[in-house]
Amino acid sequence: MSSGVLGWVQSIRHRLGTAVAESRIAGASKRAEATLSRWASGSRIVQWFLAEPEPEVIVIDLRETYTIGPILRAIEWALGHGNRLAERSGLTAAVRKAAQWVRSQPIHLVGIVLFGVAVAGLASAALSSGAFGRWLVLSGIALLAVRERRSWDEIRDTRVGRALAAAFAPPDPPDDNRQQPDSETE
Repeated sequence: MSSGVLGWVQSIRHRLGTAVAESRIAGASKRAEATLSRWASGSRIVQWFLAEPEPEVIVIDLRETYTIGPILRAIEWALGHGNRLAERSGLTAAVRKAAQWVRSQPIHLVGIVLFGVAVAGLASAALSSGAFGRWLVLSGIALLAVRERRSWDEIRDTRVGRALAAAFAPPDPPDDNRQQPDSETE
């Protein structure tokens, strides 16, 4: 009896598959797919996107364009006046001193900031009866960071610092091993 039911199910499955494959919707779908594929392969925009770039480097001076040029001139003017104003007001000296202070103990300072954030998060969690776990973990990490007193240069000279510097350094430019054609042979 089960073999008869199995045969009947397979027969219905085959008939349904045939009906779907030969239906008007499937035919229309196949025709639409073929048309769209033909249009896409013949499209100049698609060919332009998929084309290999030219090996020559084209340099465009944006200062000479009508759209970007005025914006760049305005930015240069604002930066020039801003630099003079910052020098006169002593802001530049304060920023240099702050940068020197950050370079002297960067991880220690990050730990202080993280600890402040963790304390604020703990206070917020206490007021809203929220989860304390993540704030306690953050405060523990911050307290470990506060203990670190090495300068930026000392951190950069460690094995991890060298590995991170190598990971984020831009790649070396390729060697120019291309043969230059001689003008006599052309």
